[in-house]
Amino acid sequence: VRAPLAGTVLARLTNVGDVAGAEPLYRIGDVTALQIELKAFPDQRTAIRTGARVTFPLGNRSAGGSVIAIAPELDVQTQAVNVRVSLDEAPIETLVPGQFVTASVENE
Repeated sequence: VRAPLAGTVLARLTNVGDVAGAEPLYRIGDVTALQIELKAFPDQRTAIRTGARVTFPLGNRSAGGSVIAIAPELDVQTQAVNVRVSLDEAPIETLVPGQFVTASVENE
């Protein structure tokens, strides 16, 4: 099976013997370009700006990045807003898709 793009297989969505239809067989991602998604509550949201520095612990060191997007609406269930962060470098050896992180966003 040839993929339409290069990347790492993140999930197999089918099993041997299944009939292939319009559904995807695999989920593929570029783990060298990871981003983190933070949840901010409404009282925190007002202090977060696009471009703000973000740091978070990662094993025995820290990693960082900057805010690239803030969702315009709240999640109905959690009442949190999604904040997307682009990483300065992708620490592939210690950060994997779906991993939880706790981060600090610098106020201006």
